[in-house]
Amino acid sequence: MDIALIGAGPRNLALLEALLYKWQKEPLSVTLFDPYPVGGRVWTPFFPQNETFLMNTVANQVTLFYDADGQEPSPQRPGLLTWAKQQGPAFLAAHPKYPAAYRQELTRLQDKSAYSSRGLMGVYAAWYYEQLVQDLPAQVTVAYQQTAVTACWRQPDQRYQLETANDATYLFDAVVWAPGHLDNQLSPRQADLAAFAKANKLHYYPAKHPAEQDLTALGPHDCILVQGLGLTFFDELQALTVAKGGRYERATDGHLLYHPSGQEPTLVLGSRSAFPAKARGVNQKAASQRHQPVFFTLDKLQQLAGPDRQLAYEDFYHLLDLELTAKSLTNQVAQLTDRSKDEQAAILAAIADPANWPSLNQRFGLSLATQIDWQALANPTYDPASGQSFQDFWVDQLRAELADAQLGNELAPLAGAFDLLRDLRHTVRTLFEAGYFSPAAYEQVLKTFRSLDNKLSAGPPLERIEQLLALVQSGQAQVAGPNFTVTAGAADFIGQDALGQRYHGTAFLEARLPKVDYRLAESPLLASLAAQGLLQGANWPQNSQGQSLVPQAVQVDSETGELIDQQGQPVPGLYLTGIPLEGTRWFTTVIPRPGVQTPIFMEAQRLAKHLVAGGTARDKRH
Repeated sequence: MDIALIGAGPRNLALLEALLYKWQKEPLSVTLFDPYPVGGRVWTPFFPQNETFLMNTVANQVTLFYDADGQEPSPQRPGLLTWAKQQGPAFLAAHPKYPAAYRQELTRLQDKSAYSSRGLMGVYAAWYYEQLVQDLPAQVTVAYQQTAVTACWRQPDQRYQLETANDATYLFDAVVWAPGHLDNQLSPRQADLAAFAKANKLHYYPAKHPAEQDLTALGPHDCILVQGLGLTFFDELQALTVAKGGRYERATDGHLLYHPSGQEPTLVLGSRSAFPAKARGVNQKAASQRHQPVFFTLDKLQQLAGPDRQLAYEDFYHLLDLELTAKSLTNQVAQLTDRSKDEQAAILAAIADPANWPSLNQRFGLSLATQIDWQALANPTYDPASGQSFQDFWVDQLRAELADAQLGNELAPLAGAFDLLRDLRHTVRTLFEAGYFSPAAYEQVLKTFRSLDNKLSAGPPLERIEQLLALVQSGQAQVAGPNFTVTAGAADFIGQDALGQRYHGTAFLEARLPKVDYRLAESPLLASLAAQGLLQGANWPQNSQGQSLVPQAVQVDSETGELIDQQGQPVPGLYLTGIPLEGTRWFTTVIPRPGVQTPIFMEAQRLAKHLVAGGTARDKRH
């Protein structure tokens, strides 16, 4: 059987491992296609900016090796952190093609709170691939083609012909495409902004992969209006500061300071909420350590959904609120240094029953936060009548968040609760993908909870928030108020916020990835599939009017992962996985974590099983 894996990121690497493990006697040929090195676009070690751009997950919670037993990584199948300490130095010494920065990075990547660079993850992926393909069985071959697939044509015999950017053609029995974030065509508004910038000798940077965003033209005479404070923003902020010669320094009082080089542009930073996602707490957890819920359990949620699977959002959120609040209260008690162990034990015993929470402070003479508004924490509200400037309010908020996050993702009263959302994601995913929510609840989960989850649990490393705060306090950047928008003015870009403030810029940067919408994607491969009627937009989940909530996602068969064609039928042997399914799958932007059965591994096992079964059936026919 001949199988094509388009995209060589973590998803298809996991699938390759699963195929090699599951395949038995029949001949198997697997060809990976990617215009980037093994590891794929996001992790390529040869983008200079990936030497400093950080992953958003600590290195000890990253692996590419599937462990069916859910155990910690072994020395022979190491996670990223173990590899960096053990196999990494020898691998880099034997492969001088990689920049020296990665050899230097290994010396600092030593403990469980350390974050790897994006590029080092790509080096680890290259090593992992070498381990997979060495000593293959005689009937198995694996090849790597570093080129883009530009078209996929279904043949009369149900096989697939691939065309590549280097004018080659290949024929396969099955194709699995794991594309990651696709580039989009410019929208009419973006095209107008690009034309305006060109006509006025300004700079416009539409949404793009951050490592490929070239900001070298910007200098000290520019003011750049930055829209978006998400994870992409923190990457591009490095390119606008450290890459321009600026540097950070720790002051004697422990605060971080930013020293401009004089070559940076001035920055105006804004977004809809005006706040970045919460900093990740200093990691205190082992690689596979997860919180065991008491209130927000799958059994309780399934019971609330009933036999008709109509879980209300209010019931879902109530149990989530109980779980997060209980964790926060537990961690608040851990910070009570003036209470004996026996007193703390009594308080914790009372916390176990939420009915005790309203009287907890009076009963024990405490001032714990027993009612926490998680939505308000995700989106702090500024009161103009307070007499405090918005930027001062913003600085105070980030200082408080940093102080909490430094207490750790296990022990901090807030960051410790935020981190629970990562541990509970499997439960949410199970409910979401198995159809347990009511139509109204699906709408709320996609609109309200997804935003809350991203804001509280999917933020950057703590050091990035600390650097942002130092940058603003240095005067090199100012923060706009909520609902920040940017338009074309008479001869420059104009930024406005909900506070009535206006900003003028010579440059406009959309600091985000392209929107996930297959209808906007600039992909010749996707266009070839659409031209044959081999794909359609997702028709599930639906709202109470029976309309799709995620028409921008691609529909696949929920069991096999095969594309669904325009007639609503699965396309045998043609699979799509990953980010284009967002909205029909829950939180697809994940990296494999050891010992917790993460979705990439589970999906790879299912796909491999289906491919093996298809290959066996094909061999019997022929």
